[in-house]
Amino acid sequence: MKQRRRHRPSRIRGKHCYTVEEAARVLGAHKNTVRQWIKQGLACIDDSRPLLIHGAELKAFVLQRQQRAKKPCGKGEIYCLRCRDPRKPWEGLADIKDFRVF
Repeated sequence: MKQRRRHRPSRIRGKHCYTVEEAARVLGAHKNTVRQWIKQGLACIDDSRPLLIHGAELKAFVLQRQQRAKKPCGKGEIYCLRCRDPRKPWEGLADIKDFRVF
């Protein structure tokens, strides 16, 4: 099973410009991952080489991707680790209690 990587946007400085290689190093990603993000809509400063990405844009893009990937569980659902989706228990065989921390 392919393991997902969570990139840490807190490591990105907002007022700094990054090349593709620097952005990949800061986030712990591969250079091709950052290049794919550019194809998917990550804004570059201009089209000249080397491609420069503003830190604030990069941080907002990564945070937006993380928010889009979240799938919160509804009432009576549990998170399935195999399919990575919230699901109802099979035939209601699981007891789900709402634990609240005071």
